[in-house]
Amino acid sequence: RPKILDLVASRLKEGKTVDTDKWIGETSVANWFWQEYIETGPHAVSRAKAALTFAEHQADEIAIGVRVTKDISSEIDNLRADNIVIYDDDKIRFQHDLYGDWTRFQILLRHEYGLAAFISPKLISPFWNRALRLYALYLLEGSIGTEKWESALEQLGDETGSGNLSQDLV
Repeated sequence: RPKILDLVASRLKEGKTVDTDKWIGETSVANWFWQEYIETGPHAVSRAKAALTFAEHQADEIAIGVRVTKDISSEIDNLRADNIVIYDDDKIRFQHDLYGDWTRFQILLRHEYGLAAFISPKLISPFWNRALRLYALYLLEGSIGTEKWESALEQLGDETGSGNLSQDLV
């Protein structure tokens, strides 16, 4: 993907190293992006909270651009300065769709326990689909065997009965 190459090239241009030896797939890149571009600097925790909150609002509202809320407004300028988000017509949006997908993937990682209860009502929004697919890939790429993936698949099936969108995405 060109955007991934752009992110890596930007870091190399800044004189930093990018250790790609342990990258398995896109979930590795998504985690690297999160650590290098979001959870960084003196306000790493508040930056991460702002990105997570914004990504969830964006998906839940099913809108590319959403209004800045008070709880994240202090960090939006920092994310904007780092070209993570764009402020346009009184709304913010991610500079690239991948950033939103990768941030929602981080949200799902934080809901590992209780994932089905969290994601089931949100799947009316297509913004969550790719994040859930990335979560499934993460489970398959990050462990030996398929036990974690099978457990997640079963958990998602238990939430709404047999055959549902969340299982199809996983």
